[in-house]
Amino acid sequence: MAQDGTFLYFSFGSYMSSARIHQFCPTASFVSIGQVYGKRIRFCGWSESWKGAGSTMVEGGEVVWGVVWRLERGQLPMLDRQESPLLARGEIEVELGSGEKLQCQAYHMCKEENDELPSPMYLKTIVAGAREHGLPEDYVRNTFLCVQNNGYKE
Repeated sequence: MAQDGTFLYFSFGSYMSSARIHQFCPTASFVSIGQVYGKRIRFCGWSESWKGAGSTMVEGGEVVWGVVWRLERGQLPMLDRQESPLLARGEIEVELGSGEKLQCQAYHMCKEENDELPSPMYLKTIVAGAREHGLPEDYVRNTFLCVQNNGYKE
């Protein structure tokens, strides 16, 4: 945690979208995009709000791209509530395009869950956030656009 009462948060799912993160953390400010090495995205568990699987990072020898946000420390309990009970928060090293490395908070699956299919609206939100912040299009295509969804309709 920074001494100014803020912390860095690495989002690789729906909170890459400015509209989505500002619903819950209105003072979130964009820092950069970055990547975490040796991980991959996995869709598993069940999110009632998304009507399908959520995303998590697992070991996998690949790279996970995402968005680094600066948030006020007081927003941490809300973020924890949004992500639990399936996900737990921990610190992770994120590398920016400049080569700078940042220590960020991120969420990961805290218990073993079966692979599941995400909903179309969840994937749409992730892709919108990834494109909004300029993540590499081939990463977006190979990580999210190729994923089968569960067909849930609102």
